[in-house]
Amino acid sequence: MVTELHLSKYPSPDIEADVAEDIDVLVEVCQKLSRYMMHLLLTLPPLLPLNASAVATLNKWQADILENDIMTELKGLDPQPGKETQEEIKDVWVRLTIYAAAKSQPEMHAAQLARGGEPLTLVWLQLAHYNCGEFGFSRIELTRDRSKHSIFYGWYSLRCC
Repeated sequence: MVTELHLSKYPSPDIEADVAEDIDVLVEVCQKLSRYMMHLLLTLPPLLPLNASAVATLNKWQADILENDIMTELKGLDPQPGKETQEEIKDVWVRLTIYAAAKSQPEMHAAQLARGGEPLTLVWLQLAHYNCGEFGFSRIELTRDRSKHSIFYGWYSLRCC
């Protein structure tokens, strides 16, 4: 919801034309990542590391919105439109995707592979290949270091420690 709320501010007339093109790409990436994770929550919740069922998670979120007026708080955050803000939002979604893949159950990904797979399963396979994630090393570090034990996601690499 925060991502969608923020992305509704684009395109911004205050942004220079040459930067606007880069921002359009970042907006699209952020939308795809956030909507994909919502898709997983609604259609394939067993792939996600949830403490409760998807229905319970959504009900809790809805109750929190009604009880605590979260939307007012979210609007109060009000990050300014710009390339740096979009980069940060993209980085958060990349980290959340990696975290979800690392914490998910191997059996669920095996079942998904039998049906053709999910993008999250491809991330999980890379983590498994490098012995990372919940069933591998104890820590996953997202850095800009391009060491030989890294998985690359754009400008970032995932290093297993």
